[in-house]
Amino acid sequence: MLLDEARSESEALVEHGKRAVAEYHEHGNSQVYQDALIALTARIRAVPSEQAGLIIADLVGMLAWGGRRG
Repeated sequence: MLLDEARSESEALVEHGKRAVAEYHEHGNSQVYQDALIALTARIRAVPSEQAGLIIADLVGMLAWGGRRG
């Protein structure tokens, strides 16, 4: 259950990042990256400590996997 919750949160963070990138490409606004980083930090700090490591590890894995695909 803990892993499922962490994966769900990781997926939400990845989607937020994708939206930030799309907005940057559409409007050329680099502020979206800074805003996304602030939001990411806040969301990770808001989860229970036992989930934070799982979320970070899963998020890094998703980003690495996505980077190889794209």
